[in-house]
Amino acid sequence: MVIFTDLIKKGDKFVEPKKAARQREAYTDSDGKYRFDELPEGRHRLKIFLPDGLTVFKDQWEISTGIPSCSEYDFNAQIDGRISGRIVASDGKPVHKVRIYIGNLEYSPYLYIPSAETDTNGYYELKGIPPGNYKLSVNPNIAANQNTSPFTNYYFGETFNSSEAQIFRLGLAEKLNNVNLKLFPIPDLKKTIVEVVWETGEAIDKPAVYYMTSSERIKGDSPRYAFPDQEGKSIIPIYSGFDYKIYAIGQLKDGRFYETKPLFIKAEQISGPIRLVAAVKK
Repeated sequence: MVIFTDLIKKGDKFVEPKKAARQREAYTDSDGKYRFDELPEGRHRLKIFLPDGLTVFKDQWEISTGIPSCSEYDFNAQIDGRISGRIVASDGKPVHKVRIYIGNLEYSPYLYIPSAETDTNGYYELKGIPPGNYKLSVNPNIAANQNTSPFTNYYFGETFNSSEAQIFRLGLAEKLNNVNLKLFPIPDLKKTIVEVVWETGEAIDKPAVYYMTSSERIKGDSPRYAFPDQEGKSIIPIYSGFDYKIYAIGQLKDGRFYETKPLFIKAEQISGPIRLVAAVKK
């Protein structure tokens, strides 16, 4: 059922009138179509009410009509499968504003699948999910409030490995509750400077430094750029428990390219600035 409501203006805001006479109802036909005719000129609201088992991500439209006018507004209904639960940190405290992602294991990757964000108490709810098998994950970098954290997706089932993730089987308009996740302890963070010099000891100005990380729990990631600080020094975030591959490769102002041999080092071995020796790339 779709409700059409005339809006009235109070000050600078449009509000719904109290009189029910200012409302009209329409039901969708077998093709899902609805229609309102001979509408008054003004500001209005369309709102849809769906039967159990269906939902929409936008359930109302605010519209303006003139005389004459003709408009079309669609409501995209979804099967209302839902998954809800809570996410807490390793110490049991709720994690606020972390986004939960859902991966469909059966349907086309182009099918829209919702995501959700935890509230102040760590609760989330994914809705509008069609039946199927799913994996859920979070981004630990966001959960830790760290843009430099080396973590990949962390899956429900408490694993970084997608093949070990828990699979949730959702029936038609089924609702799965208490799908909870406890995050792992975030390791300590420190930062180190990376200097790039020639064999003579002369420093390269604003070098292009890159690094890669890996650990026993996480496979190696793709190269990341070491962003310079305000003084132009390359800074790498170091997390305990990770192995690092650090190198530099770039182009000089005269057009020549330079590179260094990669340095393989454990986080616990890094106690001060790192120096890499560059050579002109042949």
